[in-house]
This record gives sequence, C-alpha cells and structure tokens, in this order.
Amino acid sequence: MSNKTPFELRFDVLQLAKHYLDSIYASECRITEQVLQHSNEVSGYDAKQLKAIKDEMLPKVYSTADLLEKAAELYVFIENRPLKGTE
Repeated sequence: MSNKTPFELRFDVLQLAKHYLDSIYASECRITEQVLQHSNEVSGYDAKQLKAIKDEMLPKVYSTADLLEKAAELYVFIENRPLKGTE
C-alpha cells in the first residue's frame, strides 16, 4: 500500500469519476448507434432523416459540474461519511 498525499487521493478519485462517466457515455452512444442502425434497416429513412434523428438521440456529454459532483460522491464514500441530506 502506498502513502498518497491528499492531493493524489483526490486526483485518483477525480480520475475514477471521469472513467465512470466516460463508460456511461460510451454505453449510451453504443445503444443509440444500435437503435439507429435497426431503425434504418426497418424504416428505410434517408441519410438526412437519420442524421436528424441521430442528432436528437445522441446522449449529452457530461459537464465539468457533473464530473465534480460524481467525484464528490465517490470521495464521501471513501471518507465513509454520509452525503448531505441523507443523515
């Protein structure tokens, strides 16, 4: 076990939160692509219609605020103290 500084621990938690949110985003993109591929096979939409549908269906990329919120949630868990409002 290594002795990490508080800064290194927070950085690790931030990386963990980023990896988590990246994984969710990638999964949502894959699902969207599969749905669009199936829709194209079944419906016969033209390329312009499919692009409009794709633009509407693509998942929203997480924001910096989302990342910091998830990191704070993970950090609270690591510190083993309850989240605000859940005491």
